[in-house]
Amino acid sequence: MKENISAYIRSTLIGQSAKIWIKENRVLIKVGKDQEINFTATVGNYAFSYNQDLLGGEYKTENGKIVCINQKPTDFQSGETYLIEDIDFYTDMLGETEIHFEKEFSMLSVYLKTQDGKYCDFTLESDTIIVG
Repeated sequence: MKENISAYIRSTLIGQSAKIWIKENRVLIKVGKDQEINFTATVGNYAFSYNQDLLGGEYKTENGKIVCINQKPTDFQSGETYLIEDIDFYTDMLGETEIHFEKEFSMLSVYLKTQDGKYCDFTLESDTIIVG
């Protein structure tokens, strides 16, 4: 069932233009007039991080070092419309986080592009994220 939820989210949202809101422990993604997906994290045990990934750039080797070039980052703005470049939802993650968890935690990762060709991303982590 977990894989089906993630596959459904990816197939439904990647490549779509969507209005996205973040408020407290919730992410609301609205596509068109009638399709909404709401991600709700555990109150008091969630963390957001922003602009963590390769934001429109590419990796290149210069002078023997790997550097990122041609990035076009912008800050995420709640309530704005974005093109969803990529989205992943996991319910069985392990590793270091900013949250407290027993054995596994949930993570939502969203990679976005603005209408003017800039990029941003955000990640939500929580011990539990409910999709509705």
